[in-house]
Amino acid sequence: MVGVASEAAVLDVAASLVNAMKESEAGPYLETINAKKKNYIAKFELFQQKLRSKKDLLPEEVAGGLELTINAVGDLLRVYRNDAGHPTGLLVERDECFIHLRMFVLYARKLYLLKAHLASIQPSDEGLEEA
Repeated sequence: MVGVASEAAVLDVAASLVNAMKESEAGPYLETINAKKKNYIAKFELFQQKLRSKKDLLPEEVAGGLELTINAVGDLLRVYRNDAGHPTGLLVERDECFIHLRMFVLYARKLYLLKAHLASIQPSDEGLEEA
């Protein structure tokens, strides 16, 4: 369930990244993010790529450790979600489960801090040049 919540949070924040894009860049980006037939990893990689190109628009409290958090924790949760969808018979230990839940809280907090900042960007703000 944490993997599903992670995916939903990433896609929610990914959609808000269009506030930092020119219209010509935002259209194709949203087309991919909202595509029903695109797999999550393709959407996740596009989000990461576009976010990297907009990092200079982010304040330090948002940008600090953002890429590591999204890449490492997001990928970990994605892998565990895939494992849950394709059972291996391995049990997730209680301590491991607790760690994933705690990581998710910090990860989601960072994602939604990013979303709040992106929502505050106006199309007329400087720095919205295509990267």
